[in-house]
Amino acid sequence: MESLANLGYVLTAVFGFGFVIIIHELGHFLFAKWAGVRVLRFSVGFGPVVLSRTVKGTEYTLCLIPAGGYVRMHGQEDGTEGAREVGSLTAAPPGWRALILFGGVLFNLVSSWLLLVCLAWYGMPLVPPVVGVVVPRVVTTIDGREVEIDGPAAKAGIRRGDRILAIDGHKTYSFQDLIMAGVGSGGRPLVIDLERGQGERLTVTATPIYDPKRGAPMLGIGEAMGTRISAVDRRSPGDLRVGETVVAVDGASVPAGATGTDVDDLLSPFLGRDVRLGLTRGAVRRQVTIRYGGTRAESERALGLPVQLTSVSPGSGAAAAGVRPGDVVVAVDGRPVASAQHFMNLIGPSARSGRTIRLLVRRAGITLPEMIITPHELAGERRIGVMPDSSLPLRLDHLPAALGHERSALAAAGLEVSDTLLALKPLDGDDDTSPSRFAARWLRGGSVHTVEIPAALRDRLRRENGAEYQLIAKLAGTRVLRTNGDGTGELGRADQQGVELKPALALTALGPELKDRLIAALAPDDWILGLGWRAGTDAAGIPVIEILRGAGPVQTKEVAALAAGTAVFLATDKVPYRLSDWSEAFTLANHQTASMLRTTLRIIPKFFAKKESGGVDASKSVSGPIGIFRAMKNDAEMFGFASALSLIAFIGLNLFMVNLLPIPLVDGGQLVFLAIEVAMRRPVPLRVQNYANYAGLALILALMLFALTVDVGRMLS
Repeated sequence: MESLANLGYVLTAVFGFGFVIIIHELGHFLFAKWAGVRVLRFSVGFGPVVLSRTVKGTEYTLCLIPAGGYVRMHGQEDGTEGAREVGSLTAAPPGWRALILFGGVLFNLVSSWLLLVCLAWYGMPLVPPVVGVVVPRVVTTIDGREVEIDGPAAKAGIRRGDRILAIDGHKTYSFQDLIMAGVGSGGRPLVIDLERGQGERLTVTATPIYDPKRGAPMLGIGEAMGTRISAVDRRSPGDLRVGETVVAVDGASVPAGATGTDVDDLLSPFLGRDVRLGLTRGAVRRQVTIRYGGTRAESERALGLPVQLTSVSPGSGAAAAGVRPGDVVVAVDGRPVASAQHFMNLIGPSARSGRTIRLLVRRAGITLPEMIITPHELAGERRIGVMPDSSLPLRLDHLPAALGHERSALAAAGLEVSDTLLALKPLDGDDDTSPSRFAARWLRGGSVHTVEIPAALRDRLRRENGAEYQLIAKLAGTRVLRTNGDGTGELGRADQQGVELKPALALTALGPELKDRLIAALAPDDWILGLGWRAGTDAAGIPVIEILRGAGPVQTKEVAALAAGTAVFLATDKVPYRLSDWSEAFTLANHQTASMLRTTLRIIPKFFAKKESGGVDASKSVSGPIGIFRAMKNDAEMFGFASALSLIAFIGLNLFMVNLLPIPLVDGGQLVFLAIEVAMRRPVPLRVQNYANYAGLALILALMLFALTVDVGRMLS
C-alpha cells in the first residue's frame, strides 16, 4: 500500500508539472485557431507517439512522456518562407501574432487563478501565520564576514504564539506571506500587526536582515509545527503511525488550537522516560505508551556527553545565581543531564512557567553546591539566560549516563573521566542520516594549560562572535608540530590513522598580543582544544584558549549509541483556510495571485543587489525542475493532493512571469521582436533574430544548468 501511495505522489508531481505546460500551449493553440493560423500539430507529452489523429489539418498526438507538450504552427520556424501563404503565422497581422504569443501566459494566469478560487472554496491548505519560534540571536553578513546580532523579530518584541494579522497593511493568510514579505523587503522595515493571547492587538516594526543560510533577508522567526506525526523512525521502538494527531500527553489533553511546539513543551520533561500518548486519526482514537526519545539526533545519538555552558547572559537569573561560562552541568532539579538537548528539555517547561530551577554544576573539577535560579523574561519568553554546548574537542570532566540509560556509551567503549574526546566520525551507511555507530578519537592523560585572551579581543568575542572566534574554532583539535618566530605554526589534525599534516597556519589574525602569547605558550606535541572559559569577577567569565600538554597517542575505538526511545517527529502542518463567506474565495485567490506576482517582481532585481542592501542569493533561493518536482511530491505526500494543486497553481503563475521576460526564444522575447517590427514597419532581419535566439538559448541553457546544479547540490546535502 505504501509503494502504491508513493507512486501516486510521483504521478501527481509528473502530471502537475506537465499540466501547467499543456495549459500554456493550449493558450497558443486556441488563439492561433481563432486567428486563422494553421496548426500542424498539438502534442500532449514528448517522445514517442502513443496515439495520433488528424482532424481538419491538425495532428493531435499523445506521447509517451507526459511532462508537458507543444504546438507547431505553419510558418513558425520558416523565417521569411511562407510569409505570404494563407494560414501562416508570419502572414498573420501583428495584433493577432501578439495575441497568439500572449495566449500561453494568459491561460497560465487565468487557469492558476481559477484553480486557487476552487481550492479556496474547497479549503485551501495553508500554514497558519502563527509564530512558532523567535530566534534571539541570528547570524548575518556585515562587511563580508558573518557576525551574530539580535534577531529582528526578537528585537521588535514579537513572541512565540503571536498570530500575524497584517504586514504593511496587507492581510496575511499564511506563514508564507511573512517569509515572502521578508525576502522581498530589500532590508526595509516592515510594519507588522499581530494578535497576542486572548485578543490583544499590537503593532510592531521589524527590519529583516540577510540570512546567509537562506540567501535572503529574514525576520528571525519560524512557523509553528503541527500536532500531526509527520514521520516514523523505523529504528525506534514504539507503535506510532504517520498521520496520527497527538491529542493528549500523560493524560493531559492538548488544548484546542495548540501547535506542535506546545506538544513538544508537554513532551520535554519525559525525554528518556516513559509517557502515555493519546492519538487520533479520523474517528479512531487510541492510547500508546512509548519511551520518548526526542528528535532524531537525540534518540539515535544517545552517547552521554558533558554539557558545558558557553555563555551566561549578564543580568539573567543564572548570572544572579552564580552560574559562570565554562561550568559543566551535572543535574537539573535532581535529574542527571545527558546532553545539551536534554538540558534544554529539562529547563524549558520550568522556565516558561516561571518556576525556580535547581542547577548542579562542576567548576574546575569541583562539584559546587546546588544553585537556585529564577527565570527572567528575555526576547519575549522566560529563560534562565545560558547557552549549553557539547561541541568537540571536549575534555571529559565527567561522564554522564546516556539518555534513558544508567551508563555512558562512551564509558562502555572504554573512555574515562579526564580523557579528551577529539572527534566522533559516523560509521553507518552513506544514505543513513541518523548514524548509531561512531569512530571515537580521543587522548588520554596530559594537563590543561590556558592562554588568556586580551581584553580588546575578549570584548569583540562577546559582542559579535566574529572572525576571531571562527579562527579560534579552526584551531580546535589541532596538534602543534612546530612554532616559528614569525607568528606561524605547523599544525596537524587527528584522523583515524593518527595525525594528518596540514599546511602552515598564520596566527597573525588573532592580533599581535594574543599571537605573541599563544606562540610563547605552545610547545611541540601540544594539542589546542579551542575556546574555554575561566571564572572571572563578573558573570561573563574570561575566555581562554585551552591547550593539552603531555597527552598520549591518539586512540580510536568504535562507540555504539544507545537507543533512547521512540522519536516523535512533528512538522509544519497545513490546515484548510475557513472562508468568512463565499465571496472571500475570490479575495483569497486574488491575494495569493497578486502576492506571488508582486514578490517575484521585487525579488528579480534583488539577485543583483548586495547582501547588505537586501540582496537575494539565487543559489540558495532558486529551484529547478528537480526541486519543483520534489516539492510537489512532498506536498502531496505530507499535506494531501489539495496542497499539491496549490503548488501547481503557483508554478503556473511562475511560468506566466518567466515567459514574459524579454529573453529571445520565450514569449516575452518574441513580443519584443514584434514590437520592433511594428515600430520599424518591417520585420527584424532574420539574421539578427537568429543571433538573438542563439544568445537566448545560451542564456536559458545556462540558467537551466545553474538551477539543476543547485537542485543536485541540495539533494546531495
